[in-house]
Amino acid sequence: MTLARTKAEAIDLAALLQGIDDGLVVLPDFQRDFKWTDKDVVALLATVLSGWPIGSLMLVEGPPSFFQVRSFEAAPAAEDARSVVFTVLDGQQRLTALYHSLYGKGDFRYALHLDKLGEATVDDLEDALQAHSIADWVRSFMRPVEQGEQRIVPMTALRSPADFFAWRDSVVATLPSSHRTEWVGSIDRLYRRLLSGVDRYTIPSIIVGSSIAAEAIARIFERVNQTGWKLSTFDLMVAKSFTTDFNLRRVWDASQVQYPRLAAFLEGDGLPVLHTIALREAKDLRQSAVLRLSGGDIRDRWSQACHAMDAAIAFLANRCGVARPEWLPYQNLMTVLGALAQDVDLDSIADELTSWFWFVAASGAYDVGSNTTAVRDYVQLRGDQPQEPRRDVTILVADAITSTPRRKQSFYKTFRCALVANGARDLITDQLIVSDRLGEGVLSRVWALSMFLRDHPGVSDGPRPSARTLSTVLSLSSPSFFARQVPQESGIVSLRHAHDGAGQMLETRTFNADDSNVDQLMRGRLREYVDFLERQGLRVVTLEEQE
Repeated sequence: MTLARTKAEAIDLAALLQGIDDGLVVLPDFQRDFKWTDKDVVALLATVLSGWPIGSLMLVEGPPSFFQVRSFEAAPAAEDARSVVFTVLDGQQRLTALYHSLYGKGDFRYALHLDKLGEATVDDLEDALQAHSIADWVRSFMRPVEQGEQRIVPMTALRSPADFFAWRDSVVATLPSSHRTEWVGSIDRLYRRLLSGVDRYTIPSIIVGSSIAAEAIARIFERVNQTGWKLSTFDLMVAKSFTTDFNLRRVWDASQVQYPRLAAFLEGDGLPVLHTIALREAKDLRQSAVLRLSGGDIRDRWSQACHAMDAAIAFLANRCGVARPEWLPYQNLMTVLGALAQDVDLDSIADELTSWFWFVAASGAYDVGSNTTAVRDYVQLRGDQPQEPRRDVTILVADAITSTPRRKQSFYKTFRCALVANGARDLITDQLIVSDRLGEGVLSRVWALSMFLRDHPGVSDGPRPSARTLSTVLSLSSPSFFARQVPQESGIVSLRHAHDGAGQMLETRTFNADDSNVDQLMRGRLREYVDFLERQGLRVVTLEEQE
């Protein structure tokens, strides 16, 4: 009887996502919120398009009898809980990611850039898939004519064959008549070969009856959701490089003791060290390049690679303002430096490397095709190829002023690093944010705070001032201590403790209740930021509107 209440079944992805949109596939109300980044979603989409498995789901058939349910993020609520078909116990993050990308929900819109597709391997797909903020999408990619001109396929077009062909026809109508036949032929072939796989994709699922006991649900969450262990690329390389004298897992544990910065920045993940070896040996950053490394490559290069990665992290902290690992605008910046440091003293070419860092971080050069671009940068920085002239860094003023950590994540991280690199001082103690302790492998606890209180009324449109990137200031004190100690006037934190103002990229005067024009204040900080970037050797162009 117990076995009869549990069954296994392969369920169509399209049916599950349609069920989410109809409010028929739901979540337990105690499930956590959606937490994945846009890069996580891109990796999942590449896996699905390749036809590779993404793991299994665990579903309750119908509404459970002993807890409430809720809809997926951005999905309609079920009109009647009794109409629920499935409640998802395990698989929320994966299904939410696919629902958002294929149904055009959430904070990003996803598209496949055909010019970057290459041979359509899973790594090529990951390079060609891009997440666009809603503002960028509406401004530059939303209309069929723009999608045809820029050769992109929105993920929403892959929801079903009907959606794809309707999208194809809408794009064809915008093309010159001389190009239509060729374009239709090529996009139809791509759909049959690759893109139609989304509609045919199925996910193995364990389905339990709605009468399942509360104790069973508790055990599922204890054993499946909390203690489940995923086999990672690093685990595979542990097995590949194993000998009686070399266990990569143990060697990695010892390396983190020897190099505290590795433990702090990589947070227990040794895969970035393997990426530096693959980049140096094969001039390739993709997962497949790591998997192609021989056991001998790993054993011979590991010690040198760890030493080089430690030097790369020290360079980023002391010369580029990356005081905390989550501030690094792009992980591939660290990978390129880690590979380069295996052959070059980074400090000997510090000016060249810092200029390169700020260009990549400020221009968003790694937003699309980051692996390919990072390999090119490594080859050029090593001197194997002539360096290409860098283009201007273009900043759209309206986007910069209203940017938030969630909407413009790389901009936010780069601005924090710029504050540190510009010589920021703590607002309370007047200490330099970057101390000598960074060179000894101990990371400073630097907090990124807003000069505005959370309840500041701000302006009528856009995000509230407390969420804006350009309102960021830094402190060595915790946010709660900062709020208690620093004077506040009319909702704006007074900055009279700032050392000469310039260290925080602020004007020398104190901002007080008279400074009610938030946009004017943000424009002043943007000018200071642009001045800083230009001192790093960059040419910066600011535009009021997209040209």
